[in-house]
Amino acid sequence: MPTMSNEELPSGEKIQQRVTFVKVSDFLLLTEPIWVFLAACFVYISIVLHLPSFLPWIGLAIALAPFPLRQIRYGYPSRRTPFDIPILLLLAGIVIGLSVSKDFALSLGALQSFLAVAAFYYSVINYPRPATLMKWGLGVAILGLVIASVFALAGSFSPVPHGLSIALVIFAAIAAGIAIFGRRTITRVLSGILGSAFLGMSVLFAHQSLYYFFTLQTMTGGAGYPGIGRIQLWQEAIGLIKGSSIFTGLGLGCWPLLSSRSYGLLGHVHNAYLELYINAGIIGVAALVCAVVIGLKLAIDILRSPREHPYYGFGIGVLLAILATAMVSIVESAPFAFPGMSSEAYYLLSPIPAVLTMLLVIAHRLLQQPAAEAGITTE
Repeated sequence: MPTMSNEELPSGEKIQQRVTFVKVSDFLLLTEPIWVFLAACFVYISIVLHLPSFLPWIGLAIALAPFPLRQIRYGYPSRRTPFDIPILLLLAGIVIGLSVSKDFALSLGALQSFLAVAAFYYSVINYPRPATLMKWGLGVAILGLVIASVFALAGSFSPVPHGLSIALVIFAAIAAGIAIFGRRTITRVLSGILGSAFLGMSVLFAHQSLYYFFTLQTMTGGAGYPGIGRIQLWQEAIGLIKGSSIFTGLGLGCWPLLSSRSYGLLGHVHNAYLELYINAGIIGVAALVCAVVIGLKLAIDILRSPREHPYYGFGIGVLLAILATAMVSIVESAPFAFPGMSSEAYYLLSPIPAVLTMLLVIAHRLLQQPAAEAGITTE
């Protein structure tokens, strides 16, 4: 009976190891959005609850693992996306903001939250079947919003986070696009009902803020208004920036430490664009300008797409969501950043910009493909 030589045995073992690696890596990359999302959530929770400082790094290591894994498996770390340059610019601005921070630990949490959100963005963008991912992802997100809204209605949140109201508006806008341009009657009706419900809950949760806004007390302050007028906050922020921080901003997450008008560490400037400048300086503003230019190009492509495409309504809904968020960003910081509340407050960067750009890229990709190639049935 022939026997295997000493040279053949290692070769056979290497082949088996390679097969095992391929199977494991393909499974991990196939389920990448799920476990990267959980790792990103772990990073946020670790920061908010003031857990040991090494835990967010563990979460980040897991969230960023697909980059080297994909490099080893396929020879590239990530697919290119239209927003790669704005993301790199924003990262550079955030690092500069960290370098000039007055509170390194607080600013480090903001950097970690940004990296976690960026990892989730790329985990979704790299998924090979975006239509399937969107169907499941939007379903899970809607379920999460419904659960969060039920808890808010039950009084579990006091006050109701503005981020929840904004998320409801975003999904109401997406539902509106599908309701107007959807192909199936049942889809349009259900989307219309869901979008109306989300918009109604958002108004219910933010009714007091809306009252203050339409009576101009939000802008100028006034009798009965519990906060400081936006105009005063903006004037102070601009004054501080002009003082010595035109290029760098005030430091990553450092507005609450420097403002004489904010409520300790829980304060914010109530303007997402100023918030960006405060945190990431001129480079952060450049990232925004670059993202807007790219986003307009993608938006024009979406608007020019065939209206009979099954994902046209989804694309229009995403554009409506971005427009609504851009308008809310004038008077709220939550679309860009918010304080994490616990026994101590730690600053966090919001996932909303990453989610909106992610949805925009996916909608654009789907609409550039014929329905069959996008994994969509046209019946």
